[in-house]
Amino acid sequence: MSENSVLRLYCDASERRFSAVATLGDQRVSGEIASPKRTMEDMFPLIVSLLEKLERKLADVDEIYVTTGPGANTGLRMAITFARVLFALKPQLAVYGASTEDVLRAGAGLDDAVTLISDRHRALFYAVFKGGVKVAYGRAETPDQLPEPTLPRVAAREDEGALAAVPEARAVSILEALPHAEAYRCYTPDEVDKLVPIYSEKV
Repeated sequence: MSENSVLRLYCDASERRFSAVATLGDQRVSGEIASPKRTMEDMFPLIVSLLEKLERKLADVDEIYVTTGPGANTGLRMAITFARVLFALKPQLAVYGASTEDVLRAGAGLDDAVTLISDRHRALFYAVFKGGVKVAYGRAETPDQLPEPTLPRVAAREDEGALAAVPEARAVSILEALPHAEAYRCYTPDEVDKLVPIYSEKV
């Protein structure tokens, strides 16, 4: 299969919204559902509409990429469940997963950085990357508790909480960051059940 014929679908629901990107060769289409309350109803129609713009259908997807969080419980469960169901319907589908932290770092184009994801209590989940490798992670109640003060901070442009807490953070669009395939790892067919969310909020 040539690279230009590979249909890839990227999904993220960690930022209290649902974001999706579909790529086919040099073609790329994207869309979002801004309200988390609408994700269940609108996720599937959004994905179908994106694929239709590429003149493809869901059965044509060759690879699916999904972020695992940290993030909102319900959204993460829906996005990951969608990937696993699609795999169950099409076992030859290649399934990839990555933490939202890895995707943000890749989207920022930085090897050394501290990524930030806010929770609903305005605390910050952080991950420290050095040389492109995650070396530490944790939760800071206030920005002054964040480690590695000399490293640049990175947050999703959609994450108003993180950007309000750390205004100097580099804002990276989730839609721009998602297609950085190098941030993901492939889950073999017998590993797909290990693709699970990293929650930042208690049920």
